[in-house]
Amino acid sequence: FAFDNFASPDMAIYDHIEIVRGATGLLSGTGDPSASINMVRKTPTDTFQGYVKGHLGSWNNRRIETDLSGPLNESGSVRGRVVVAAQDEDHYMPDLYDNTRLFYGIIEADLTDQTQLTLSANVQNNDRGSTWYMQPYGLDRKSNINPDWARHNTENESYRLQLDHQFDNDWTVRLAATHMSAETEFVDIGHYGTLDTATGSGLYLGYPGNYYNEETQKSVDLYATGPFSLAGREHELVLGAAYRTRTFTPWSAFTSDTQTIDNAYTWNNANAMDEPNWGTLTRANWDYIDHERSAYATARWSLADPVHLITGARLTSWQYKQVIGTSRYEVSDEITPFVGLVWDLNDTYAVYSSYTSIFNPQDEYDANGDLLDPITGKAYELGMKSAWLDGDLNGSVALFVIDQVNRAEDDLSGPSPCPYNTSTYCSKSSGEVRSKGVELQLNGALTPATQVSVGYTFNRVTYNSGEEKGDNFDTLLPKHMLRASLSHQLNDEWAIGGSLVTQSRIRSASDAQVQQGGYTVANVMTRWDVSDQLSLQLNLNNLFDKTYYQSLNTATNGNLYGAPRNLLLSAQYTF
Repeated sequence: FAFDNFASPDMAIYDHIEIVRGATGLLSGTGDPSASINMVRKTPTDTFQGYVKGHLGSWNNRRIETDLSGPLNESGSVRGRVVVAAQDEDHYMPDLYDNTRLFYGIIEADLTDQTQLTLSANVQNNDRGSTWYMQPYGLDRKSNINPDWARHNTENESYRLQLDHQFDNDWTVRLAATHMSAETEFVDIGHYGTLDTATGSGLYLGYPGNYYNEETQKSVDLYATGPFSLAGREHELVLGAAYRTRTFTPWSAFTSDTQTIDNAYTWNNANAMDEPNWGTLTRANWDYIDHERSAYATARWSLADPVHLITGARLTSWQYKQVIGTSRYEVSDEITPFVGLVWDLNDTYAVYSSYTSIFNPQDEYDANGDLLDPITGKAYELGMKSAWLDGDLNGSVALFVIDQVNRAEDDLSGPSPCPYNTSTYCSKSSGEVRSKGVELQLNGALTPATQVSVGYTFNRVTYNSGEEKGDNFDTLLPKHMLRASLSHQLNDEWAIGGSLVTQSRIRSASDAQVQQGGYTVANVMTRWDVSDQLSLQLNLNNLFDKTYYQSLNTATNGNLYGAPRNLLLSAQYTF
């Protein structure tokens, strides 16, 4: 049970984020359908530049960040960049906090005119207050059942070496090696029982645990890409191979201490039991080692000036085994094919279709302690993309059907908590599940002063086999979701903007009374460019102070409210 050993990466190290549509299997070997997110890290610049920025916000939200970049020698053949950040933040729920410390450094060296060596290091530490089982349903959004000693602390390190070479024939070869490590301290307590929503009774705190985890991930990737000629036309080819290994080692200690919560609605977590004396942690039996080896090829065929065919396949072998536990799983020579067709109707519109297979190992265990089979399936997509106003405004519409087998779902008939992963329930395979829907997107500049981003998704996920065929599979996934943002530059100094998120009703799969109706959350901002170097920005989030659940589970636990209305004032000085 990994407890999120790798914290969400701080966004200060990233230059931009790319959304790659389609199942990720072709690109990463294993993955989920719909899309993958490519987070592109910052790289050194040819000239000296930098910034210092910080913010102050609600709940003592404080942050300082700096970014320096430029050449390290007179010729500019060696360049470097450093990003450092520190943030401390309390929470609208008592005794919760999130403190972050970040260092990121990268060096690029031009070994020759065509060869470049890149070395980078990233260290991020997060100390957080924890509410493992979140909240019982129906409590005030500022309530916290957990004691103040509950915590979730992570120390993450990542190192990368990359070598790129550009050949005279426009082919490029890249060799990259990455080493990532994580240490996690997770100390918490669950709450159990059956909540009486009329009196607030029926719950108790129990079975506190202390978990210390170590995880290491290593990978090597080699690929080559470039053009080639066939039948009088120019085409593109990508060839690659990758090896990845991951080791997870946990230690833990538990006690059987319990404490009755007389009334969950009036409970003060200051009255919770003291942290136990843990003694010596022992090696846990949910450790594992896994290995993944893969080779892949992708070709973009120019069939005619307006028509391109994309074909590809990936060959993956994956092995998983526990060191102390008995769970084992192995997949050899799993083939993940992909095919897509793009037809440029004119300079504005293009239509496309695609098919891809899905292969995604999962770390979910059943009531017998056995690892569930990997998720497999197929994904189909048909869509149109457009570019207006000389490419400044882009739109798309996509229809998709995704069939998956072995998606994990809670086994409500099994033991709780699950003895094999310490979560609320063990898991079971769902059989075949089908997702069908449509996505609409609009992004770019309506005018030189107005930027817009709008995305709408309709998605229905149902069982596609067995007695439950046609029934909803994931009742926590909204069928309708709309995200929109708009910003407008009033003049050379002032800009205003806003955003909103709207989604339809969701409900618990195990308790129909635990539900969240459709809701909309709106945010607004204004920015003042004091000078070419200094800017100030004020964000008001959850403008109408909407009370809503951002996640649901059961009446007893697993529910979490979205943040109340809050302010954030930020400043940035660029040089």
